Amino acid sequence: MFCNPKNFFLINAPTASRFPGDPYHIYQFFEHQFFQEPDPDHAAHLLQRAFLSPAVVAQKSAVGVRDAQSHWSWDAAADRIEQRFLDIAASL
Repeated sequence: MFCNPKNFFLINAPTASRFPGDPYHIYQFFEHQFFQEPDPDHAAHLLQRAFLSPAVVAQKSAVGVRDAQSHWSWDAAADRIEQRFLDIAASL
């Protein structure tokens, strides 16, 4: 998982809404998609917590950088793609 409680302030998003549509058809990819709607009160709480706790922000940032460097490199992405191809080939 890219974001987790150790490297990110996760915002509650209890409701989902359908993409409202795009009259200009620029964003056709999003049609028929649902998007989580963040809880604004929880988002405000997390922003206040981040502002009042710079050490927590620094710790989460350090974990996030470490995670990105170890899990989200081009080599790691290529390994995941290769493994997925092998899984697909094995299922045929």
